[in-house]
Amino acid sequence: MTGADRKKVFVKSGEAVFWEQGEWHESGSDQGIAAMIVQSEHLTPKYLIQLQVSE
Repeated sequence: MTGADRKKVFVKSGEAVFWEQGEWHESGSDQGIAAMIVQSEHLTPKYLIQLQVSE
């Protein structure tokens, strides 16, 4: 994954990436990628952390 700073970040299975609304980003893989993308005006990292802790 690449964010606004254009630095590559390697993401492993089970990890998540969060972009702010309107933030430039890019994703891909040399070997292929399967990803689930969720877009919401109300989803925040704080909410995602609460979900992980409560499971």
